[in-house]
Amino acid sequence: MQYVDPFNCKRDDMNVFLGKHHKYAYQNEYRCFWLPSHAPTVELEPMFLELGSMHQFAEFIVLE
Repeated sequence: MQYVDPFNCKRDDMNVFLGKHHKYAYQNEYRCFWLPSHAPTVELEPMFLELGSMHQFAEFIVLE
């Protein structure tokens, strides 16, 4: 993950797949994405994955 200060960066500093506003730098996360091995010949459709329970991998904490 690359955290980007929007007030102190150039357009070439941004990575579309791995860029994130620096105010979220405290968050831990995993991002997964698949890219075609070659340019698609048709328009790609969204794909939705159902992961099921994340209970054993994640903890929900309410900040007040």
